[in-house]
Amino acid sequence: MIPQIHALDLSVIMARRTLIQDDWRLNYQVHDPFARLYIITDSEGGMRLRDQDIALTTGDMVLVQAGERFNHYPSVGMDHYWFHFTAHLRSGSSLFDHILAPNLYRPPDYNYVLSLAQKAPQLFASEAPAALLEVKGILQLLLSRFLNLPETKWDLEAIGHVERFRPALRYIDLHLNQDLPISLLARQMDLHPTYFANIFSKAFGIGPRDYVLRKRIERAQTLLFHTDQPIRDVGMQSGFPDPAYFSRIFMKQTGFSPSAYRR
Repeated sequence: MIPQIHALDLSVIMARRTLIQDDWRLNYQVHDPFARLYIITDSEGGMRLRDQDIALTTGDMVLVQAGERFNHYPSVGMDHYWFHFTAHLRSGSSLFDHILAPNLYRPPDYNYVLSLAQKAPQLFASEAPAALLEVKGILQLLLSRFLNLPETKWDLEAIGHVERFRPALRYIDLHLNQDLPISLLARQMDLHPTYFANIFSKAFGIGPRDYVLRKRIERAQTLLFHTDQPIRDVGMQSGFPDPAYFSRIFMKQTGFSPSAYRR
């Protein structure tokens, strides 16, 4: 039993259906702060994930975890439903920091899975609160297929460690566009800054400053990918008020300039 999974916070960024009508390929590797889930409904294609080539055919479900590098090379005529989403535990940390699920799954009840996926794009496009809640429920049902697989590995020890940092993680998420010194983060947990930084580094494998930088870059990636906001505004909202510095640090962390990543 994983108590935090009961409070899993799923956020659906996009839900659509796409029919590939030309020779579209993602020939360079990308890694995004959001996860992707695909349901293949017609034709063939392929992906490269975890240094392996995966052939995709009708009836497949594919999960690309947040942060995973991948190439995508669908064939002309490939029809599929897809979701972009984030999933966070009660602590505020990403679910995908703590699990490793198979990328490919062929559901035995594919017709039922398809019937769920078919509802999502229209519901999502309506933007009605009840419809968006239904889309989240559909995604929960689809994602649970991967979480229930016996091959899925859970890092329960790490989940327990990060739970204690919930006040600091929540504060970071709510104030990414502001200055976040270690002393302020430590104050959220009533700890001395030095002690806080030490135990944070042991729990996450990186220090608080690097964690904040990673979250800022992830927010910028999400805004660049899913909105039309000017790059300067994206930087401001992500905690980078200097556009030149934002471009340099974004390039250093992702390998792309902000404008190239958006394309």
